[in-house]
Amino acid sequence: MKRALFIVILLFSCILAVMLALKPAVNFLLTKELKLMFPGSKISLRGCIFRPFSNLNFSEIKIQKEKDYELKIKDFGFNYSLGTFVKRDGLNITIGKLDYSFVMAGFQANDISLKLEKDFAHLELFVRQLKYNKVDLNDLKGMLRIDNNTLSSEYLSARIWDGQIKAGLNAKLDNLREYVVDLKLSGLNVERLINDFDLAERFQMSGTINGPINLKGSGNSVSILEGNLSAGSEGGKLIIKDNNFMQGMAQKTGQSLDLIVESFKDYHYNTGIIKLSLEQGNIILNVDLDGETGKRNLEIRLHNVIPIKEGLK
Repeated sequence: MKRALFIVILLFSCILAVMLALKPAVNFLLTKELKLMFPGSKISLRGCIFRPFSNLNFSEIKIQKEKDYELKIKDFGFNYSLGTFVKRDGLNITIGKLDYSFVMAGFQANDISLKLEKDFAHLELFVRQLKYNKVDLNDLKGMLRIDNNTLSSEYLSARIWDGQIKAGLNAKLDNLREYVVDLKLSGLNVERLINDFDLAERFQMSGTINGPINLKGSGNSVSILEGNLSAGSEGGKLIIKDNNFMQGMAQKTGQSLDLIVESFKDYHYNTGIIKLSLEQGNIILNVDLDGETGKRNLEIRLHNVIPIKEGLK
């Protein structure tokens, strides 16, 4: 009996010694990999909990590059079993909270789940909440593929502004971090969109929008933005409250200010087309509406909404 107890204590001591020895090694390896992924950045890691047969968890990871970006991960963990490595059952990855900020803006993600599939090349993704400034995406999900230093996905989806957004993604995981994103909007609430971009003091608009948007850029910036959106079949209402905006329209069209004000006082539209483009650091929306009282055309410029780097083709 004493011999058996001695063997158990010895085995436990060996396992504990291995765990204590592995923790610094694991911290070192993760830090090394993060430095390769984020060249020129400062990497800090507060803690590590390692259970050899079940999970590996890190806390308070901080990745910072001066005047460029700062990434904070509150907790980051791997859950696995013997079958993960023997039967290739896949690997479950969880992230409790992630904060990423850069020069002009930033986003926050909460409750991230990743499952590395059996081929160790596909990632099943779920993010409960993703916030970019005031924009709030919920239930972001899809399948990601990592191949030849490229992250791609043919289908991602999320709920936003009472509607849905679907996306295709292709991003390079190198120093340039070039990316292409193809979006498809469905049933987005225009009124909520206007409120989130702080435009409610300038004009009010109801209805929904649908259609594709294409993005291309590198790192934190956008170089190409193109979109062809259409209003929902239910139509909507447009009221312009910005006097400076209407004065500008009067000068461009040669019409009197009173006529412009009256035409946008309580305008009901049945159909609408919105074209998005990028010009000298501004997002341009060319809006063409048609209703019972005639057509209305206007151009809206959004300043400093997203980081811009024009010219990349």
